[in-house]
Amino acid sequence: MPHIDRVNVASLTRLADVAGTHDRLVATAAGGIQTSGRVSAFFTAKATHRATAEAFLGAIRNKYGDGIADALAPQLSAMRQQGKPLKARVARDILAQASNMSQALGPANTEMARRFLLGNNGAGDTRNLDHALQGFYAKNNLQPSPALRQAFERIINDMAANSQKLLSYQDMADAVTMQTLQSRPADYMLCGIDPQQTRDAALDACATHLGVDGELKAQLGQLMDRVLAGESEAGRQGTPADFFRDLSTANHPSLQCFAFACGKPGLQDAALRDVMNLAPRQHIGDMATLAPQLNEGGGIAVIMVAMQHLPEMRARQPQGTLSRETLWQGCFQEPMPQDLAAKSQRDFNSAMYEKLQDMFKARSEDPTVPFTGMLLLSAGVRLEKALEAVNGAASFQLQDFAFPPALTPLAHLGDMARVERETAMDLNRRGTQHSLPGYRPSISFGGVGIPAEAAATVHIQDIAYMTDEDRNDFEHGRPSTMSHNLAIRAQLLCGGNDAQARQVLLSMGQSGAFLVRTLSDRTGATLDEHSPLDIDIRREANGDVTMRYHTLPQSPLDADFTYTVTPDGQGVLTACRMQARQPQDA
Repeated sequence: MPHIDRVNVASLTRLADVAGTHDRLVATAAGGIQTSGRVSAFFTAKATHRATAEAFLGAIRNKYGDGIADALAPQLSAMRQQGKPLKARVARDILAQASNMSQALGPANTEMARRFLLGNNGAGDTRNLDHALQGFYAKNNLQPSPALRQAFERIINDMAANSQKLLSYQDMADAVTMQTLQSRPADYMLCGIDPQQTRDAALDACATHLGVDGELKAQLGQLMDRVLAGESEAGRQGTPADFFRDLSTANHPSLQCFAFACGKPGLQDAALRDVMNLAPRQHIGDMATLAPQLNEGGGIAVIMVAMQHLPEMRARQPQGTLSRETLWQGCFQEPMPQDLAAKSQRDFNSAMYEKLQDMFKARSEDPTVPFTGMLLLSAGVRLEKALEAVNGAASFQLQDFAFPPALTPLAHLGDMARVERETAMDLNRRGTQHSLPGYRPSISFGGVGIPAEAAATVHIQDIAYMTDEDRNDFEHGRPSTMSHNLAIRAQLLCGGNDAQARQVLLSMGQSGAFLVRTLSDRTGATLDEHSPLDIDIRREANGDVTMRYHTLPQSPLDADFTYTVTPDGQGVLTACRMQARQPQDA
């Protein structure tokens, strides 16, 4: 005899479909429901039939909500009140009605909300938002305002979109309360009801927390507007106090990206850190919105292409969060496919990623080409150059970068002791990969106005003077007299500027040389960050420190690139040449 152990709409539908024409549905002692013949059901206790009907209606209520369950309840009154058997045929009909009503519920509620918001229900009709707002204003001693009306319009529309019951005008009027408004803190803040919890107050507090003013504060204000609009559109629930605190302390994905670009730690996602480390100062606010928006399903390559085309996209759409159409047109110079408008954000991001993949696949049948292209984009290389370079034998100049690579973000620079430990791990490895006969890795120090004791050329693997213990530390990548010597020279060269000195010292290791790994493979002369590479470090008259990395003449790779470290400790690529070296005559 067919039966189900768990009672829900799906299992009831299956049971009713397999039941015979004259079968009844009957509750079991174990809490399930089974089919039963007409005679057997006749002798079943009325209490069991009542329990069957209640379980059946309860399953509909759980699936479709009170509105649909209440509308269908009269059809079950004989079973629930008189204890008559529930026929399988009746069950099938009611389940079908519930499904149909559910599909029609959204449009019906949308129409009800439209009428309620328009208020065109006839002269003297009070079933509208304007009448509900009159009571709201009087009860809370508030003056009418467009912001409050707009907030409640969003609330009513969200009710219509998400309600599991058929809404009445009274349901919507009952939602026009301060409690409802406060449960949506973005809308509450946009209305400016509490002068201590306004958009401007949150902006001032956040700017103070981040230590920004002027142009950056203006960008932060535009970002704050986009955050508030997004949270309002999403109908995010919470309390005004918690939301205000999150905004004030940059505890929101977009604000965390902005904070990281301003030198604050706390951004956990590595891709977002890399992007925000390269974001041009004038675009930090926009990228703080775009980066987390495109990251899931898109990733760093998609974000970098969007950042490359940001100026033209902002020319197309000067205000607000960039639309999907603007993003697609800006990145790919073609209209967005129509079907992407209704896709989830993740699916839209994935479509952008797949578009990039297809662009690289069109350049070569090599299955590794899309990965290589994405890697170049992630390093800040222009899309046009990345498409050209995937076929190999490429050369790279500074102008090939949409965003010149940067050194370690300030938020990730440890103290001097930690930086020395990290640098020490690389000193004994320089030149060990793709080694050259007789190569002695060197770092030279010089420049304008530096102490005489700072100027020198240090051969970083000449360790004959070391004690056995010191040598053992050096060979195992631990701090030694060599790493300490380099740390002292960095501090002297930087005139005691701690942030600048830490960046310079750390960049003597693989973090400064990593560009070789990223680009050399596309030149046809593959090296890595542990290959032979010398560094010339100079203090300039303006206080900047330049770090020039260059390969030797006998190296198969002609690499010569410079990072400039400014007094605030930030470092960015300012010169670059990387290509395969022309064969030398013997």
